Amino acid sequence: MDRTATVTDAKFRPETDGGQPKIQLRTTIELSTDMSESIAKLRSFSFVLAVPDLKRSASYFHDALGFRLEWPEGSGWQLVSRGDVRIMIGHCPDAMLPSATGDHSYFGYLNVDDADAFHSELVNRGAIILQPPTDRAHGMREFVIGTPDGHRMMVGQELSAAN
Repeated sequence: MDRTATVTDAKFRPETDGGQPKIQLRTTIELSTDMSESIAKLRSFSFVLAVPDLKRSASYFHDALGFRLEWPEGSGWQLVSRGDVRIMIGHCPDAMLPSATGDHSYFGYLNVDDADAFHSELVNRGAIILQPPTDRAHGMREFVIGTPDGHRMMVGQELSAAN
């Protein structure tokens, strides 16, 4: 953040009561509110999911969705990745299942170059497909993937990219 102090006016006032002369200064402080100059850079890292059975969820992300398992077993966490997408899944056996949260079980929107090809790949891998690819009025071709615990991800492709 840019902070600048500038002397904008200086006046000399001799005291008339026999005291010391005084100098009166006026200053202006300008503070920048431009957040592009912020010290902290915000970067995407990953989604975070609570799952009751970490081994089952890690296997599903690997086998059905084609993600790589990045962390060794035994920590209570697993990082799965595919392309630029990272998802941290944590063993939380007492947490509410996402399937109990209805529409709040969506946790991510993934952009792809070819929604139909990705959909076909996931079907062949045995992924849970909740909605098939559909062209939407907002200019996207989208489908919905589910997990065994009820988490949902929307996958979309810009329709202009499909042509």
